[in-house]
Amino acid sequence: MSEAYAAGGLSTISEVEALADQLSANADALHKRLMKEIKAHVGAFNDADQAVVRGLNDDEQLLRQRANSLYADAAAAVVPGLAVPQKHIMALTADAAEKIRKIGKLGEVVGLVGGLLSLAGSAMAGNLGGVVSAIELVRTHAAGVATYQPKPPPKP
Repeated sequence: MSEAYAAGGLSTISEVEALADQLSANADALHKRLMKEIKAHVGAFNDADQAVVRGLNDDEQLLRQRANSLYADAAAAVVPGLAVPQKHIMALTADAAEKIRKIGKLGEVVGLVGGLLSLAGSAMAGNLGGVVSAIELVRTHAAGVATYQPKPPPKP
């Protein structure tokens, strides 16, 4: 067995199931964030904000479906040859869930969730190149939102 394979994540059924667990946690964080945003919103949503909320709601459902598919088909979703350690994948997706909960502007979550969906889809297909690309996409978006500081509310 090669060193890259031995150190790589998503190389066992239990590692794929751990990714599914984390993706479910991301969907939970996204749901809580959407509900918080909706409850805190004053007045009617404008068309752009409404589109973001609806799109992220759809993404939440898709993330749950992909996580459930990973649970059901974990054996088929093993990605041999991935040189990214499992602990790195889990840390990256846990960081994404934290960012989803804490980011100041809901629209900033869209790219991050898109990367998670790409990771889930690539893992479901056992697509090594897609998983690597999706990990980079999540990393890039997570780094981008980490620097975003919400503006304090206006003083009355």
